[in-house]
Amino acid sequence: MISPDDIAVGMFSVALFFFGFAVSNVAPRLSSWRSKSSSALRNRAEEAASAADMERLGRIYDNCFSEIYVFSSSTYRFVQANRGARESLGYDMAELREMTPIDVMPEHDRQSFEALLAPLLAGKEQVIFRSTHQRKQGCQYPIEVRAQLSLGEGEPVYAAIVEDITERRNIQRQLVQSQKLESIGQLAAGIAHEINTPAQYVGDNTRFLKEGFRDLVAIETAYAQLRAAVQSGESTAELIAGIDALIESADLDYLKKEIPNAIEQSLGGILRISHIVNAMKEFSHPSGNNKEPVDINRLLENTATVASNEWKYVADMKFDFAEDMHPVNCFPQELGQVILSMIVNAAHAIESKSNRDRERQGTITLRTIQKPDCVEIQVEDTGIGITDDIRDKVFDPFFTTKDVGKGTGQGLSVAHTAIVEQHQGAISFETRSGVGTTFFVTLPIAVEEMAA
Repeated sequence: MISPDDIAVGMFSVALFFFGFAVSNVAPRLSSWRSKSSSALRNRAEEAASAADMERLGRIYDNCFSEIYVFSSSTYRFVQANRGARESLGYDMAELREMTPIDVMPEHDRQSFEALLAPLLAGKEQVIFRSTHQRKQGCQYPIEVRAQLSLGEGEPVYAAIVEDITERRNIQRQLVQSQKLESIGQLAAGIAHEINTPAQYVGDNTRFLKEGFRDLVAIETAYAQLRAAVQSGESTAELIAGIDALIESADLDYLKKEIPNAIEQSLGGILRISHIVNAMKEFSHPSGNNKEPVDINRLLENTATVASNEWKYVADMKFDFAEDMHPVNCFPQELGQVILSMIVNAAHAIESKSNRDRERQGTITLRTIQKPDCVEIQVEDTGIGITDDIRDKVFDPFFTTKDVGKGTGQGLSVAHTAIVEQHQGAISFETRSGVGTTFFVTLPIAVEEMAA
């Protein structure tokens, strides 16, 4: 007989069975629902955070002081420009979307602009170049551009960060000017000697001409008295004797020979002084804000003249200039400072070799070569050369092998900056220890410069 307790136990067992079945079937579904709900909430949270980050990055991008541009890789039309770009150029976004970088860069046409970006298409991560931007009002300002190619979804686009380098260029120009004046200060004693030598023989010749002129006037006066005596019928023997004594004292034959020489020497001395003064004037004159056409051969001659007292006692200076040289657009004072540093370094290298090998004289050669797309300047010396252990340090700031007070180590560092950054050129050297060194400076020439 089944008791009530047995019935209760059986029903409890059945309840446990169905509860277990429910848990085994419903629990996974519940877990799946909870998982999906949690994932959706997480995705929405991430999307909200991402949107917030994008909004924050957008504000940073738009408020950046640098000019930031995005433009099409096919049409070159601007796709986007931040507020710094819009305010610098003076255009709104609607206007810029109808324009290209070439419209605001007067130095470039499509061909030259494509040439600047070509390395990016060849796989280079970034190109850096300098140019000029023109504002809507017409005024221009110098810029440095860092451009990249973005290969995301859709059409590739170029992104460029543009910096107004007016202030940086002014600081660089002031630095170059101060170094030029420092160089002139260091060369002042030599320049004074260069001027003093011709001035001295001009003075000596002038005193000689003064004395010769006084003797000639005395003879002319004696002849006038003789003429008057002859006309009046007076005795002339004493006057003739006096004239003979004056002629012998003055040594007319000597005067006739030396006076022309003294005049030529004096004119040559004055011309030498004038040449030195003009060279100093051109060398020390501050550069303007824009490049200007320069006769490179003349610039090298002037710079060699300013530095003449550094090299004239240790080396012969030779000029090997291309005769077909065209004026080159450059910053003449910066370039002059570069050449001056190289000439002084060449003279010191020759002096070091002469002291070591007891050689009397070396040679410095200034050479120019006209090439289709550039001008090459070479400064060659027969000095001691550059040893292997310091070749990689030559263009480092403040690196010098000279004694204290003879060099600051800034000359070639500034030269590298002036040629590479300001002129978009190149500077390099070849050297053989104990034989000599040649520095090569390459200045690019635009197509329109050659046509002009």
